[in-house]
Amino acid sequence: MLDESTWWIRLRCGACGSVREVEASNEEAGRLDADLDRGLNEIAAVIAKLDRAEMAAASDALTAALERDLVGPDDFRRSLR
Repeated sequence: MLDESTWWIRLRCGACGSVREVEASNEEAGRLDADLDRGLNEIAAVIAKLDRAEMAAASDALTAALERDLVGPDDFRRSLR
């Protein structure tokens, strides 16, 4: 923070890495913070969706392998080396 009403912010593009420094009012900084929060929430939602899809695919593969007797309890036993 530069003073009570002005913020110094260093911005970096995640795609190309270019950097610039800006001064922003409290209002502008607040909007930027809200935009960043929305973006992070969107990213988290996509990650959760992809994670669920990956788990569903793994579950389907395990179910199919169990139904075909391709795996059994011994496949999950810890080896005692």
